[in-house]
Amino acid sequence: MNPSVTRWVFVFFSYGCLFALGFLDNTRGPAFPSILRELGLSDSRGAWMFSSASITGFISAYACRWLLPRWGSLRILRLGLTLLMLGAAGVGTAHSFTWLIAGASCLGIGFGITGVAEHTLIQEHSPESQWRRLFSGLHSTYGFASLLAPLAYQWLASFGWSWDQIFLLFAAIPLSVLLAGVGLSGGLVRGALETGAKSSAPSREGQNDFKWQQLWVSLFVAGYLVGELSLGTRLVLYLQREQGLSAELAARALAGFFLLLFVSRFLLFLRPVTRWSSRSILLFCVSSSMVSYALGLWGWHWGFVLSGALMGPVFPVTVELIASQFGRESGSVLSLAMSVGTLAIVLMHNSLGLLSDQFGLQTALWLGPGCLAVAWLLLAVAMRPRDALLNARHQKA
Repeated sequence: MNPSVTRWVFVFFSYGCLFALGFLDNTRGPAFPSILRELGLSDSRGAWMFSSASITGFISAYACRWLLPRWGSLRILRLGLTLLMLGAAGVGTAHSFTWLIAGASCLGIGFGITGVAEHTLIQEHSPESQWRRLFSGLHSTYGFASLLAPLAYQWLASFGWSWDQIFLLFAAIPLSVLLAGVGLSGGLVRGALETGAKSSAPSREGQNDFKWQQLWVSLFVAGYLVGELSLGTRLVLYLQREQGLSAELAARALAGFFLLLFVSRFLLFLRPVTRWSSRSILLFCVSSSMVSYALGLWGWHWGFVLSGALMGPVFPVTVELIASQFGRESGSVLSLAMSVGTLAIVLMHNSLGLLSDQFGLQTALWLGPGCLAVAWLLLAVAMRPRDALLNARHQKA
């Protein structure tokens, strides 16, 4: 069962974990052109820095389906922070392609397990009525970290710091969060993690429908993540290569994207939208961000920046939808959704690299709006509202 009051110390620790994750995740984009140049990598070969992290993130996120009930969210988060620190240090000491991939893979494991466990820790230590607000606050910290990361990277680079030195410095961020949470303790809170064995037995038809809904939700998450991360990881490279912007101006554009991503999530934390259902918010945000992204590719580069404001609410509202719609199975469903999402990101990075080499980066980036369109269709057509899903799930045989 979930508590009747919010235990803020666990909430803030989760926020710190996602801040560390977001900072390291979004340092890779500004560093990518320098890494390509220094290591002499093509776009498709260099894309393995992202793909390797996504592959290991897929495996570790999926493993959370079994790890969370056994170890608990708090232990998982501590392990994730340790791996984030080691992964950043590994990238920072990489002067060969092999070592770069090793460090990125370690980062990916940390991304995968931290990305799941920080949500379940909040779910375990807060009432359902607060989830939309707390998840919005959680992902506003990601937006804030995403905003700071390219600015901090560019600021340090202006003083002559190299990309590897910057990664070594940033490895201290997860270490700081880990040390800040040393005094926390708590046993397993199974209400949000159990697989639903104690609930009333569903019919075979209801059980099959429930499994399909888990798949549709996971594919929706995958489509959205491809949309957001294709832009977040390639915008600097695109603006420099296709638009001829300087490294500083391209970094500022990326910062603008992440600023609006942060602001929209933070506003949802300060003043939750109660008039609209989660489904309505998602339908609006996904469709409008798809249009804005496309406008950027058609030449209005402010469309890329505007996409940040429109994409901002999507992920926290999706997590709230999963938590409320799937009940005690939500931990397992979130693990599946994150693993499918990271697998899609693996395919995205490789596809972007190959398409960029063959047809140019501008053509390759149309993958982003395309996947957002697929996500919108899944939500509008395949994903069932909460009441319909619960009725099917608990229908007696």
